[in-house]
Amino acid sequence: MSRCPATGAHLSRRISAALVALILSAAVGAVLEQRSTSPRLRESRLPAQIPQAFGGGEVVLELTVDSREVVTRIDRIRVTPPTP
Repeated sequence: MSRCPATGAHLSRRISAALVALILSAAVGAVLEQRSTSPRLRESRLPAQIPQAFGGGEVVLELTVDSREVVTRIDRIRVTPPTP
């Protein structure tokens, strides 16, 4: 019984293809195994220096807009400083 060289090459290709398929299926399985989770805070610290202003000021503006939707005038109606 003689061995055909073409059959040996064909067998080698089939083994290579099977090996690649096995590696790819293992990789896909590993990716699918990882479940997505929501981000969670692991650690948090207060800043070294706490800001001095705890309440923000208030600013009320009146904007005048022309027909091209461009602001042409800004008037300050009320401005209060931040409260410490």
